Amino acid sequence: MQRAKIKKKKIQLTASELNKLKREVTKNATDKACLILLAAVADELSIDDDQLCNIMSRTDRYASYVSNHIAKMEDIRETIQKKTGILLKGWSDE
Repeated sequence: MQRAKIKKKKIQLTASELNKLKREVTKNATDKACLILLAAVADELSIDDDQLCNIMSRTDRYASYVSNHIAKMEDIRETIQKKTGILLKGWSDE
């Protein structure tokens, strides 16, 4: 005997609701990635609480530049390459 499949209700969002949801999901993912990165930095460099707080503040400031469209990820990638010679691939503004 086969059971009838329950039809899923379609969810419809306005463009502004969809954009708001995208921003929330992006912010949540970014917050988690930053936390993981900061934990790795603290472990690898053996920095103290004050240094970690300074890095956290700077990271938050840079993230706000990107989210407020003051800077693009490409700008940050280019700055890192100019200062360190390291070319980071894999991040995009999309």
